[in-house]
Formats: sequence, structure tokens, C-alpha cells
Amino acid sequence: MINLRVKLTAMTTCMALVSAAITVLAGHLGNGSTALLAAGVIAGSAVAGIISFIMLGSLEKIIFIMLDRTGKAIRADLRENIPEGEFGWCEINSLANNMRKVLKGVHKWFRLVHDHSIALERSNEQLNVGADQVSTGSQEQAMQVQRLSQVIEDLASTSEQSAVKARQAMEYAGETGRTVRLGRESVEKVIGAMHGIDLKTSDLAQNAAKIEQFVQLIENIASQTNLLALNAAIEAARAGDQGRGFAVVAEEVRKLADGSTNTTHQIIQLVADIQKSTGESVDAVRQGLELTGEVQEAFDGIAQQITEMTQLIEKIAATVDKQASTTIDMANSTRSIYAVAQEAAATSEETFAIVQELSKYADELKEVAGIWKF
Repeated sequence: MINLRVKLTAMTTCMALVSAAITVLAGHLGNGSTALLAAGVIAGSAVAGIISFIMLGSLEKIIFIMLDRTGKAIRADLRENIPEGEFGWCEINSLANNMRKVLKGVHKWFRLVHDHSIALERSNEQLNVGADQVSTGSQEQAMQVQRLSQVIEDLASTSEQSAVKARQAMEYAGETGRTVRLGRESVEKVIGAMHGIDLKTSDLAQNAAKIEQFVQLIENIASQTNLLALNAAIEAARAGDQGRGFAVVAEEVRKLADGSTNTTHQIIQLVADIQKSTGESVDAVRQGLELTGEVQEAFDGIAQQITEMTQLIEKIAATVDKQASTTIDMANSTRSIYAVAQEAAATSEETFAIVQELSKYADELKEVAGIWKF
């Protein structure tokens, strides 16, 4: 009875130790099912120990060993396990084997936790550095994309202004072309009018030549009339008083012939002046025609150059319009890229925060795993 009481007292102490072991082991393992399994195994061990103490004192050794190993496991010492062997009872052997497997599994699990926590710590350090670099790079990339977007927007604005100026230049070139065409038409009209003047002046010169011929004929007639009047006066003088009246008529005829001669001389001088002026006019008209022809050629050259310039400006305007459209598309794409870069930067910052949080968890896991001895 005394031995039974001693054994019961010992078993009560063992139950208290087992209860404490269950609490500590469940807190360290953090897994409900594993803790429950360990608790069940330990509880089974305790029950088996009670039965063993009651029924068979020879099995106290293995029970003490199991209590020692589980106590050390409670104190986070997994360096020793239950030795393999036969302990008499089949149930005791099964219990010892099961506890050995449990302690071996716990040892293996915490070894893996320890090793993985170290590897996770190293990986987190690398991830922390990489995430920091990615976050910094994403922010710099976002800033560069923003600057590029501003440059492209300025280029788009400049391209639009260039397109407007190119269209204005094309309009000015068109107006200049129209002005040149009007000037060329005016020159052509002047040339036509000067050709008409040239023809009229030529006709005038021909008419003046004809007048000169007529005047010379009249002068010849006046000379002959003067000669006839002189002969008549001589004959009248010979006739005496009978020829006096005829002499008067002859004198008047001579005066008339002299007047005609003087008049014809004046007409000849006038015709000569007209011919001289007409010749000068013809020369001036021809010089004017030559100059007008040169002006017309100059207008033709200007018109050709303006046409070519207009075509070139049209091509430039089309190119500038296309460039402006392309630049606007680039600006829109750059804004989209900037938005994506900002999202990437935000994602990188979130990733960096997650990595830091994982690093914190890894430190906690390493701290927990560092309690155990292997």
C-alpha cells in the first residue's frame, strides 16, 4: 500500500510535468493538430506510466527515460531521444516507439524550421536589397519618364506651332503666286499694248514718209509754178500796157508759189521732226519691249520658283503635320508609360514593405527555432 501511494504520488507529479509539457510544447509548435498529437502521445505515455507503476515496477526505467526525454523536449532540448530496444510489454514497446517517432519528427521539423529560417533570412536580405534597388530604380525611372513626357509634350507643342506656321507660309506662298500671276498678266498686257504702239508708230512713220513724198511733189509744182510766173511776167513786160494786167496776175501767182514753197519747207521740216520723233518712239517702244520681255522672263522665273517653293512648303507642311500627329501619339504613349511606371514604383514600394514584413517574420521564426537544441 505504501509503494502504491508512493507510486501514485510519483504519478501525480508526472501528470503535472506532463501537463506542463503539453502547454509548453503546444505553445512552441503553434500547430493545433501536432500539439494535440503530442499531447495525446504524452498523455498516453502518462497513462501507460501510471499503469506501469501500478502493475510492474520493473518498467520504471523506460518510463523514467521517456519522462526525461519529454522533459528535455519541454525545455527545448531535442539532442537525446528514447533508445531503441525491447522493454518487455508490447504496449510499452509501442508507446516507446511512438514517442521516439514523435520526438524524432519534432526534432526533424524544428531542424527544418531552423535551417529554413536561416535560408529565409538570407533570402530576405537579398530580397530586401533587391526590392530597395527596384524601388529606387522604379522611382528614378518614373522621374525620367516624367521628364521625357515633358520634353515630348514640348516637342508636340513646337510641332503644332511649326505646322501652323508651315500652313501660313503655304498660304503666303499661294498669295504671292497669285500676285506674281497678276503681275505677269499685267506685263503681258503691257507687252501687247506696246506691240500695238509699235505697229501704230510704224504706220505713222510710213504715213510721214508718204507726206514727205507729197510735200516734195507740191514743192516741185510750186517751183514750176514760180518759174511759169516768172516767164509770164517777162512776157507781160514785153507786151507793155497790154500785158500789165497779166503781169499782176503773174506776180500774184509767183507770190502764191513762193508761199507754197515756204509752206512746203515748213511741212518738210515738220515731217522731218515727226519722223525723228517717230523713230525715237519706235526705238523707245522696242527698248520697252525688250525690258518688258526681260521683266516677263523674271516674272516667269519668280512664278516657277514660287510654284516649286509652294510645293516644297506643302511637303514640309504635310511632314510637319505628320510629325505633330506622331509626337502627340508619342506624348500619349509616354503618359501611359509614366502611369505604368508610377504603378510599378508603387508596387515596388509595396513589395519592399512586404519583404520587410517577411524579414520580420523570418526573424521571429529564427528566434523561435533558436530556442531548440539539436
